[in-house]
Amino acid sequence: IPNLDRFEVFLPFVKAMLTNLGALPLDRIHGMLGMFAPDYKEPIIELGKYLAGMLDRCEIAMVDGLYSLPKVS
Repeated sequence: IPNLDRFEVFLPFVKAMLTNLGALPLDRIHGMLGMFAPDYKEPIIELGKYLAGMLDRCEIAMVDGLYSLPKVS
């Protein structure tokens, strides 16, 4: 697994998007990071790997290809 620590700086942007806009597909998250996050120039495949790690750690959820914040119980 590649070192994806460089994505940690973009985590607040991802969480803000999911909080404010709800569930989003990978391509929309990638496009919005490219528009709004300073210095974001990562390939979409690398973002997908990072989000997969977040899924593994239960930091985010995915249903029908859409990423979202996990439901708080």
